[in-house]
Parts: sequence; structure tokens; C-alpha cells
Amino acid sequence: LDLASWSRRSVFEFYKDSDNPFWGVTVRLDVTALKVYCRENKISYFQASFFLLGVTANEYEPIRYRIRKTKEENSEEETKTVVIHDRVHMSSTVLREDETFGFVLFDDHYESFHDYSVAAQTKVAQFHTTPSGLNVLDDNDDHDNSDAFRDDVMHGTVLPWIDFEGFEHAKAIIHFESIPKFVFGKLVESTTTATDGGTPSTKWSQSFSLHVHHGLMDGLHMGRFLEKFQANLDNAAALLKD
Repeated sequence: LDLASWSRRSVFEFYKDSDNPFWGVTVRLDVTALKVYCRENKISYFQASFFLLGVTANEYEPIRYRIRKTKEENSEEETKTVVIHDRVHMSSTVLREDETFGFVLFDDHYESFHDYSVAAQTKVAQFHTTPSGLNVLDDNDDHDNSDAFRDDVMHGTVLPWIDFEGFEHAKAIIHFESIPKFVFGKLVESTTTATDGGTPSTKWSQSFSLHVHHGLMDGLHMGRFLEKFQANLDNAAALLKD
């Protein structure tokens, strides 16, 4: 990203060195279309929701911005720049049978949900062959970052037990403090009685939290991203079909 011509450069400069530059919102998503499609087609809701989140992220450029530290030639002084990833991938916690967890990276370079789902199942199966550990590292040799941790990702988790109204993340900033963080909550079913005596309608909703770096995204960008995500959830049948 060309910082010199970026209209948000002053905002970036203001927040880039903040102790806690992350901010976030919690919203309630209407996931009725997605839930119904998954049930009727017997596919994993977890995989489908992550796939659609990845589709949305790769449609919306600002959420693919990342801050990188660089050193000028013949200088030890570090500066911060912004890179734009062509694609980003979803990384999530996965629970083991012994109730410990680790991280699994779901690559998002598949054109169809079917291919994505097959790869995701393989990744989770491989993860369960490791008896312990967070499984933080990834062996992607194509990533152009020399550090062990990737930043072409979004970090997330699922809390299927909690219908939360707000969320804060534990802070373990290691290298990439600009990676967005997301959380899916409990699926909630509600029934609306028809006023004309007709068939009651069933709706499904889910709490969703998203935190981003303020130097890279403002409320306007957050709103636009969430609007796109909701639209993709509403259009789940078309996006998930083979």
C-alpha cells in the first residue's frame, strides 16, 4: 500500500504504535438461510460458516491489510508499512477429546465449498493425530514472510455454548498485531407466530464478534464488511452449491 497517497495515512500514523489499537463490535447475524441449507444438504455448519467468512474477507480489501515492520537498508531503525494480501485464510481453535485445544489453518484457495470442505476435514483429522500442543506453526513455504507466523490469516474461534453480547480477547501479541480476530457464538432458534394464523416461521441467529486494528479499519469499514458478510449468509445456497 502506498502510504504517501493513502487517504487514511494520518489515522494509521496515529494508531500504529498504540499499546492497544484493536477495537471491535459484537453483532447478531441472521443465519437462517445457512442453517437450513446445511441441514438439508447434510454439510458441516462450522465449515460452511468459515467458508463464507473467508469469501467475504477476500471480497473486501481493507480487512486484508496487514502492518509489517521493515528496516531501511544500512539502518537498524524499524518502520511500519502496510501490505495488502491477495487472499487471506481462516485460522481457528479446534477442541480435542481431552478438552485442550490447538489451532488449525483452513486454506481458502479453493473455488468450491466441496473442495474446501474436503481439505478442512483432512486438516482437522491431521490435527487430531497430535496428542497435545497448540499447533501454532504452519509449514507453508509459499508465504513471503520470514517469520514463523503468518499474517495472511484471520484468527478465530467458536463458542457454541455461549450466546454472548460482548467479547474481549486475551492479548498475546507476538509478531503480527494487525491480524483481525473473530468469534462465532451459540446458534439460537426463535419462532415467530404468524399474525394471520398461518404457519409459524423459524429463525436462526448467532452472535458474532470481530476485532480489527484501528490503524487499518474504522467503523465505516467494519459496517461495510458486516453488511457483505450478512449478504453472503443470506445467499448461502448459491455460494455453497457445487
